[in-house]
Amino acid sequence: MTTGLKDPGSLEAEDGWKLRYWDTRQPNPAHTQQLPECCYAVAVKHPLMVVGTADRNLIVFNLQNPQTEYKRIVSPLKYQTRCVAAFPDLQGLLVGSIEGRVGVHHLDDQQQNKNFTFKCHRDGNEIYSVNSLNFHPVHHTFATAGSDGAFNFWDKGSKQRLKAMSRCSHPIPCSTFNNDGSIFAYSVCYDWSKGAENHNPATAKTYIFLHLIQVCLSTNHSTYQCSSLIGKACAFSCSIVSFYSFWRSESDVKSKPRIGTSGRK
Repeated sequence: MTTGLKDPGSLEAEDGWKLRYWDTRQPNPAHTQQLPECCYAVAVKHPLMVVGTADRNLIVFNLQNPQTEYKRIVSPLKYQTRCVAAFPDLQGLLVGSIEGRVGVHHLDDQQQNKNFTFKCHRDGNEIYSVNSLNFHPVHHTFATAGSDGAFNFWDKGSKQRLKAMSRCSHPIPCSTFNNDGSIFAYSVCYDWSKGAENHNPATAKTYIFLHLIQVCLSTNHSTYQCSSLIGKACAFSCSIVSFYSFWRSESDVKSKPRIGTSGRK
């Protein structure tokens, strides 16, 4: 199941072929929307909601009229949708697939010439799923995280990767920025991409990492020479909290061989 906040009093949740709107003060859904295919991902930037389903459908809803589809798009990516994100300015969306590729798509028909796709989360012939897409709440650059255990920062305006972080020894299944963009949180654990035969309950561990993004005093957002998100002159530090009630450094799970999660060739 995937959920997304609509406003402080309500949320959306998908489960299979149905999209349900809930008011947290009530025990039953306020509305149930039938979807054309099984839902794989949902993202909300009020009033825009993007739902990614099987058969490469991307369904856009205007939550001011939530019972009616606003637009339906065929994903620009050839393989199964894994994650979606809405532009902060509500003008378009990002879609990530299991093929290590991201699509940047604008909703306005007059801006289709700005659409593009790019490859990411690959290592030679190994191809990994893009599991998470997150826009920075201030600078509107975005992060991708994948089954290769890496997360990267990108600028869709300049079509450039701004910063590539060192890889973890396990996949990153989900990630997010905090409200002011000063912390990038991500989980590290097995993502089941290789099935149960590669999962060992005796040794499996799940961690949540908090990557602190240190701000430089002289920020130049237009050239990204010293952005609070990815500037070369900025220092990055991190603190970590795990589900197992002990502290570890990011270096403990980075720069090690990937365990049991080789990509698709």
